[in-house]
Amino acid sequence: IIVIMITIMVVMMMMVIMMMMMMLMTMMMIITNTITMMMIITNTITMMMIY
Repeated sequence: IIVIMITIMVVMMMMVIMMMMMMLMTMMMIITNTITMMMIITNTITMMMIY
Protein backbone atom coordinates (compact mmCIF):
# COMPACT_ATOMS: atom_id res chain seq x y z
CA ILE A 1 0.00 0.00 0.00
CA ILE A 2 2.81 2.44 0.92
CA VAL A 3 4.63 1.59 -2.35
CA ILE A 4 1.42 2.18 -4.32
CA MET A 5 1.00 5.57 -2.66
CA ILE A 6 4.61 6.49 -3.50
CA THR A 7 4.14 5.48 -7.14
CA ILE A 8 0.93 7.53 -7.34
CA MET A 9 2.74 10.54 -5.91
CA VAL A 10 5.56 10.16 -8.44
CA VAL A 11 3.07 9.89 -11.31
CA MET A 12 1.26 13.01 -10.10
CA MET A 13 4.54 14.90 -9.89
CA MET A 14 5.43 13.84 -13.42
CA MET A 15 2.04 15.00 -14.68
CA VAL A 16 2.45 18.37 -12.94
CA ILE A 17 5.94 18.80 -14.41
CA MET A 18 4.63 17.97 -17.89
CA MET A 19 1.83 20.51 -17.49
CA MET A 20 4.29 23.16 -16.37
CA MET A 21 6.54 22.45 -19.34
CA MET A 22 3.57 22.75 -21.70
CA MET A 23 2.57 26.06 -20.12
CA LEU A 24 6.12 27.36 -20.45
CA MET A 25 6.26 26.30 -24.09
CA THR A 26 2.96 28.06 -24.83
CA MET A 27 4.16 31.19 -23.05
CA MET A 28 7.37 31.19 -25.06
CA MET A 29 5.40 30.77 -28.28
CA ILE A 30 3.13 33.68 -27.36
CA ILE A 31 6.11 35.87 -26.47
CA THR A 32 7.88 35.06 -29.75
CA ASN A 33 4.67 35.74 -31.67
CA THR A 34 4.26 39.12 -29.99
CA ILE A 35 7.91 39.98 -30.71
CA THR A 36 7.47 39.07 -34.39
CA MET A 37 4.30 41.15 -34.53
CA MET A 38 6.14 44.11 -33.05
CA MET A 39 8.93 43.70 -35.58
CA ILE A 40 6.41 43.61 -38.43
CA ILE A 41 4.66 46.70 -37.10
CA THR A 42 7.94 48.58 -36.79
CA ASN A 43 8.89 47.53 -40.32
CA THR A 44 5.57 48.76 -41.68
CA ILE A 45 6.00 52.06 -39.82
CA THR A 46 9.49 52.52 -41.26
CA MET A 47 8.16 51.74 -44.73
CA MET A 48 5.40 54.32 -44.28
CA MET A 49 7.96 56.87 -43.12
CA ILE A 50 10.12 56.18 -46.18
CA TYR A 51 7.14 56.54 -48.53
